Amino acid sequence: MPKRWMLLIVLTVSICGITWAGLRYSHEAPSLADSTSNIGKSQNGPALSPRTMASPGSNGAPPSAPVVTSPTGKTTGPSAAPAPLTADSIGKVQPVRADNNAQTALIASAVKAHQDNHLSLLAAATPFDMDGFNANPEAYAKTYAEDVQPSRVYQTAAPAPNVPVLTSLTPVQLQTTQDQTIYLRARTVPFGVISWVTTDGGTFQNHLAAITVVADSHGVGSVSYVAGPGTVDLVKVQAGSPLSSGHLLYHIQVTASSHSIASSVP
Repeated sequence: MPKRWMLLIVLTVSICGITWAGLRYSHEAPSLADSTSNIGKSQNGPALSPRTMASPGSNGAPPSAPVVTSPTGKTTGPSAAPAPLTADSIGKVQPVRADNNAQTALIASAVKAHQDNHLSLLAAATPFDMDGFNANPEAYAKTYAEDVQPSRVYQTAAPAPNVPVLTSLTPVQLQTTQDQTIYLRARTVPFGVISWVTTDGGTFQNHLAAITVVADSHGVGSVSYVAGPGTVDLVKVQAGSPLSSGHLLYHIQVTASSHSIASSVP
């Protein structure tokens, strides 16, 4: 047989052997997808999530509960979970006396007369008189603030180069307890007015859920807020000014107070 035929046969056999070995390896070896899907899996069970995966060198068991050492030197287990909120622990919303102040008396009269602009966010408030304010800012603002109309928070100025944006001077994310007083401060124009309202419970310094205040010579207006019995969880407070553009929205997280039961109405 010629040498060239022998060489061709040898090359053919070699190529067949290499092809067979490659096919066998690709059949037995895991693919990239299989490899990534097996990360975190044990040989005899499902994959462990990062929350339950043991630290290196441990026996694979989830971490045990922390041990707390008391001041006396004794060790105790984890602290008990907080008791669930109940009607007794939350308390009851307190009624407002009509004779508390001039504004509570105004609202009591509005209830009898069905004057919705003093009672509802859905009723349009009396328009702000810009000419009257420009003529005598302090006097007009004082008279304006004596009234209570919840939907005033929506009466804001249109954005313009010469119109300031209503700015909060306190954080808009706050935490408090039912019996704690917190203060909210915002800036508008000097001697301007800022209206505040909440529909989630709690009252301002006028014992109502809506109030308008007069800003000082620096344009800063402030209110005090107390959640009181019956008000827990997330409370939203809005603020707006007819002399500034934009709204402010405060998120106040209220937790129950130990005094709620004592101060609730039987």
